[in-house]
Amino acid sequence: MHDAVLKKILKMLEVEDYSSENHKRLKRVVLISPDFFPRKISEISVTIKDVAEKLVEHNIDTHIIAYDPLKYEASDEINGIKVHYVSTPINAYSPLTWSAVFSVDICRKVADIFHNEGDIDLIHSHDWSTFPAGINLNTALKKPLLVNLYSLEVQRSHGIDNLYTRSVKRLEKQAVHISEKVHTTKQSVKHDLLKYYDVSSDKITYINPLDYNWQVKVISDYKKVYEKYVNEVF
Repeated sequence: MHDAVLKKILKMLEVEDYSSENHKRLKRVVLISPDFFPRKISEISVTIKDVAEKLVEHNIDTHIIAYDPLKYEASDEINGIKVHYVSTPINAYSPLTWSAVFSVDICRKVADIFHNEGDIDLIHSHDWSTFPAGINLNTALKKPLLVNLYSLEVQRSHGIDNLYTRSVKRLEKQAVHISEKVHTTKQSVKHDLLKYYDVSSDKITYINPLDYNWQVKVISDYKKVYEKYVNEVF
């Protein structure tokens, strides 16, 4: 009864419905990526495109933040997906430094979305290079973070141990532990996450892009994570 009256008043005032029932519905998702079209076709960019298209099918407002210095500050709408291209002001020698600088522009663009279009319900950060941004946004917006790992530094470095590899490993581990869910497209990554990063198996979702309708599994995780967040807040 009270919710019905509140909704009627809010409709008359033309303001957003802030009832708990309305907040239980996932409305806006931000995907963060170092790769997207047209700059690069990769496993990451194709995975994100497929997930974003499925989100749009579910009537979820979908934004992709992607690196592209040639389209810097441009925004496209592709099949209902809102794509925002960002860059870095410097060419960093170290990928770790590049990631840190890149995160500043990602956070700025997400802040624009937040202020211009409304609240953001969930953030999905793809690849370790976007994790500084994902971690910062999770802290600032207090909204759920998911991370996608396509490989691990322990796999890429092949036993090399120095300040750089240790820093990337720490970043990966921090993101894994802060996030609500960890997605990976490779069983070997799941195996090494369990072996090296002290993470529960229940937290990891293995996604096989060759499976039929695999995107549904991703969106199911989104909804479960967001429902958990809403129940804790409200």
